[in-house]
Amino acid sequence: MSLIREKNYDSIAVKEILDRANVGRSTFYMHCRDKTNCWSVASSDLLVQYVASTFILVLNWWLESRSLLAPKEVNDLFRSLIRPALPAE
Repeated sequence: MSLIREKNYDSIAVKEILDRANVGRSTFYMHCRDKTNCWSVASSDLLVQYVASTFILVLNWWLESRSLLAPKEVNDLFRSLIRPALPAE
């Protein structure tokens, strides 16, 4: 998760994951077919929670601050906040 905060998902190499997690390549591939497979299995609940909580945070900010942003602009802001954390389509 710390790599996701630092870099775009697509730019993270398996070697970076291995180094950060202090895990050997063979151990990684025993549990994961590839980077995408591991992400979707190990962190999908976390990703859902992240997206949902970010949505609520942005909505509360918009309502409480009485921002003059249009709904589309708030939607664009929300999407820009979650886009780096989402796996590529």
